[in-house]
Amino acid sequence: MARWIVKALAQRTIGFMPNPDYWSDLVQRKIAGSVDLTYPFFLSRLDVARKNLEACARENSPAEVLELGTGWFPIVPLALRLAGASQVRTCDIVEHVSPERLRATLQAFARAADDGELNRRLPAINQALLQQFQSLDSTGQTCVESLHALGVDYMVGDFPAARLAPASIDLIVSHAVLEYIAAAPFMELLHAFRRVLKSDGAMSHWIDFSDEYAYFDKSISPLNFLKYPDWAWRVINNPIIPLSRLRIDDIRRLFASAGFIISHEETVKLDMSAMRKLPLAREFASRDIEDMRVLDAWITARIMQADGA
Repeated sequence: MARWIVKALAQRTIGFMPNPDYWSDLVQRKIAGSVDLTYPFFLSRLDVARKNLEACARENSPAEVLELGTGWFPIVPLALRLAGASQVRTCDIVEHVSPERLRATLQAFARAADDGELNRRLPAINQALLQQFQSLDSTGQTCVESLHALGVDYMVGDFPAARLAPASIDLIVSHAVLEYIAAAPFMELLHAFRRVLKSDGAMSHWIDFSDEYAYFDKSISPLNFLKYPDWAWRVINNPIIPLSRLRIDDIRRLFASAGFIISHEETVKLDMSAMRKLPLAREFASRDIEDMRVLDAWITARIMQADGA
């Protein structure tokens, strides 16, 4: 049996258990060992923060930043805070950040400051705040309290649109999050983004359009999941964090329908020869092959003005 099918069966089993997020976290920590913070991963997230800042196209750093999807380690929100954001809000459906992961994150910032990587990868580091990072005593504090002390508001649960004032955010960012959201809730989320984003604000999103099982099983195509009809994919898909299989042309339509214009788009695509060998399900077979073979994309978007600009 293929390795990816074994993983899919394991995830489906976990999905039927009480509190599946707990068991999924336990498996990744104790068996897969996939949630340890490595230094190369940390540095790659500094590059993500820099890329997000570039989306603003401003001389000054954005004052108010909102991140969707904190993840296991709050590297990006802390990096954005260090780079000059006065307030960073980061939200996640599940509280993945633990005291141990927060300590590992702050230790990695200290290492990057010592070896010069922090200044090389991020502009205009706030040195006073960096010292606060290094001297933080989180003993007896929750992660929410510790991050709040560093100027990061860590929110757990559904997207907190009601807690955010209209036109209050300069920059909205996400990394490997939007691919898990189906079309209808995706549109609702974009409308919420449009409500809280300032008229001159920007959004920066990295979207992974590939099959997550291909990261685990290198024997399958990065777009292996496009072979299956919708009914079969519903059985195969990870029940805890299901991939939507939306393609980049779907994303473009959703952004436009919600009143956004994509100002910049960078894509990575599957080799055309490999793409032509992939038997596509009926749902995808008649669509533009250039859009189908996109593996990931950086998308910068802004609110469309009344004149369409």
